[in-house]
Amino acid sequence: ISSAVGSIGRSNERVSEADMSAPVNRSRSVGDDRSQDESKEASLSLTTGSADGLIVGYVLAGGHSRRMGVDKSQIEIDGRSALIRQVDLLSEFCKNRVVVVGHDVLGLAPNIPVIPDRSGRQGPLDGLITALDHAVTMAEPALASHGRIIGALIVAVDLWNITTVEINTMISVLLDPDIGPNTDVVHLQGSRAQPLAALWRVGESLEHLSRAFAQGERSVIQAWEGLRRSAVVVPESVLANINTPEDVAQWKVSHKG
Repeated sequence: ISSAVGSIGRSNERVSEADMSAPVNRSRSVGDDRSQDESKEASLSLTTGSADGLIVGYVLAGGHSRRMGVDKSQIEIDGRSALIRQVDLLSEFCKNRVVVVGHDVLGLAPNIPVIPDRSGRQGPLDGLITALDHAVTMAEPALASHGRIIGALIVAVDLWNITTVEINTMISVLLDPDIGPNTDVVHLQGSRAQPLAALWRVGESLEHLSRAFAQGERSVIQAWEGLRRSAVVVPESVLANINTPEDVAQWKVSHKG
């Protein structure tokens, strides 16, 4: 893998948690060069705080759900809410280090922290920066216990098709000694890159995105320009985000049985 470099286009203002994306040129497909067992071993080393450090998981659930008409985080899929589905997914890698970024969040267990967007619902970039800023505070006690938080695993609440396979692959890329040290963010990519399904290095990414936000930028794709990126190629269906009642109906038909 090499850092993904591509032409970046500004997204429309009205976007879902997972709408902001851009084309990239170079990437790795899920499963390339590593077995699933090796990827699982890599994820466990991050989770337990051994030689490779720690990750913190964040579910972005701060959108207004205007196109859906109801809070999309509370829509039931597979017998649980979309929000709980994403929390459970990240918990497989982050154990007790999963946080929800959002407002008026319902249905979570008491041990799952909820933090509001720091600038008050100014879009996905605000949510990303909020998550990375929180991860910095998590890093301080980790250092005291001889661990170190190197990544924030951030997934939007409306990406219902992401699984442990894709997350394992992103982690393996960040841990790859030939790639990880030269990467600020590992993200999933279909026809376009998806920064809201990504593993971000905490310090480097926070400083870069915060500077862009302070200068008035609100597009994630514009803000991450200049960061060193590595893409993990996935089928287009993996990155289908759920914005409307029609999207929900189509998703349920495709997952029936």
